[in-house]
Amino acid sequence: MRTDFENIEFHNLAGIEKASGWDGLELHRFPADIRRVTGALSPIGGELRFVTEAPEIKLHFAFAAGEKEQGGRRIRVYRGDCEQEMPAGLMLQSGRMTSITLSAASMYNNMRTDSIPARGFAPQVWRIALDETPTVIFCGLDAGTYSVRKPLPEEKPRLKYLALSGSVGQFGLDVYSSIAARRLGLDLTNFAMAGRNLWQDEYVDYVASRDEFDIVTFMYGMNVIPKTPGTEIRRRMRNMLGKLISKRPERPILALPTYDCNLDRLKDPESDPYYKPYLEMKTIFREVVDEFSAKANIKIIPGNSLMDDPGAIYTDGLHLGVYGQVLMGIHLAEKMKEVLP
Repeated sequence: MRTDFENIEFHNLAGIEKASGWDGLELHRFPADIRRVTGALSPIGGELRFVTEAPEIKLHFAFAAGEKEQGGRRIRVYRGDCEQEMPAGLMLQSGRMTSITLSAASMYNNMRTDSIPARGFAPQVWRIALDETPTVIFCGLDAGTYSVRKPLPEEKPRLKYLALSGSVGQFGLDVYSSIAARRLGLDLTNFAMAGRNLWQDEYVDYVASRDEFDIVTFMYGMNVIPKTPGTEIRRRMRNMLGKLISKRPERPILALPTYDCNLDRLKDPESDPYYKPYLEMKTIFREVVDEFSAKANIKIIPGNSLMDDPGAIYTDGLHLGVYGQVLMGIHLAEKMKEVLP
């Protein structure tokens, strides 16, 4: 097996480690110390990117997943901005290596170059996008006798986008931030964390150390209530925004308060232990953003302007299916377009 690790770009995967028990690399979004603090193990939004003229490419992965996650696809392949069909019948089994053969021969090669969209990525860039699986091990790539290289800067989007949120922004490869990024041709880094979006100090310091991004959006996760006191929520929000603007106050940051959700629609709100902490969090969110918008390029985008169809929300009253994610992503892209450099 030929392994061209050094000639592949690992995007949104800062926690790469030598795999235990496998000849390969274990892929994570965050370094080990941040994973210990946050518990965020999913590589969602990570991508392997490369360019080759090989007519056929073999990729080798190993997956470690629970029983409920057996047999899922868990990866998506793009050529430039366009999704490539996956091999028929592909099943990615947990606990064993799966080899995937990708053919470069398709109608894509017979189309006029000027007809192929290149809003963000040049069409010659292969992108292997990772989904929710907790542990993904990349065991190698084989392009035969053909060379493999990393994409050049001019083959990738000019602007870089960082998305911070809770579970609404994590589940699946069609989350709203991904839709907005595709719509605008942005290079997305997704730091969303389902159930773990608590903005711990160590995590805030890590986010602030990554100053390559041209635009940032953030939602504050509902999971922080009711166990975290309002004073602590306020401190963590001020800490995050203060550090995000310390180096680049001119960089646009869009604050996305939660759209009307289950807690806004309760029959008996006073009986729900989350209701009052939720109202307090919404007030804190607005007050902290107003405070920082006076000294930096921070703007609130009302949640209901992004999610204007309650029927797009799951019956849990909070999370979004594909339709809801696409709707929110397209609305968000329109708002982002107004402030992009």
